[in-house]
Amino acid sequence: MQGKSLIIQSDEPLVDTSEKLGVIGFQDAGLEPGTIAFWENWRFGHMKQLEEYVRKHRPLFVAIDSLTACLAGMDVDLIKSNAGDVIYGLRDIANQYKTSIIILHHLNKSGGLRDSTSFVDNVSEVVKLTRPENNFDPNQFHFEWLKSRSGLTGKHVLQRDTLNYGWRYAGPLGGSLEELDQVVNTVTMRKKERLSRQQVAALAGSWDIASTGKMLEVARRQGLITSSFQDGPNGEKTRLYHSWEYEPGAIEDFPIVSKEEEEDFF
Repeated sequence: MQGKSLIIQSDEPLVDTSEKLGVIGFQDAGLEPGTIAFWENWRFGHMKQLEEYVRKHRPLFVAIDSLTACLAGMDVDLIKSNAGDVIYGLRDIANQYKTSIIILHHLNKSGGLRDSTSFVDNVSEVVKLTRPENNFDPNQFHFEWLKSRSGLTGKHVLQRDTLNYGWRYAGPLGGSLEELDQVVNTVTMRKKERLSRQQVAALAGSWDIASTGKMLEVARRQGLITSSFQDGPNGEKTRLYHSWEYEPGAIEDFPIVSKEEEEDFF
């Protein structure tokens, strides 16, 4: 969804942020004044100030960079189990005004999350962005879901463009973007059908059903395709994948392939 954004930048001077925005062409984007607002000085102790701004301007997205910087000067022991209580105010703002809020936090030297685990407990989603060790490409990063109340999982590869500070999705870790596109195209081209992972593998010319199933789950969780369940004769449920345009009853679904049939086919 397009809408207004608020970027709270307490981790670096706004002059650095301004320089980066100039590189990506922010001034030439044709945005209406006030579409993106920037705050340089904000702390979690000023929650009322943030709520008033969100109530008045209704941004759809708020970015806070970073958790540690915005806690500076506050009497919060980052190690204690109640340290994450400061996030409750953000949760209330997000729920009341339908705003998405992302908080940036730094990793420790071993690659784990810093400070109290209560910060993780009090948010809906936690993702980890790291640069893999001993990688020949310094601009390749791994993006991993550590927690997701919406059911997102897995590790993915992001490619950073140093020329414009942009990012490109390079596919799930352990699979290529081409494999992901292949299963998505296989499903979406058959708008009137629901397909099992075995059927998708066969139609895509793949011998690896497990890999195809993994790509289908990645595509489903990214919203590229969707799925529903078909009831079996003994009450078992089988997940079938289909496009968002699928209408039940439009065409008879393909029969479920049994384990014996699968082994005979492959």
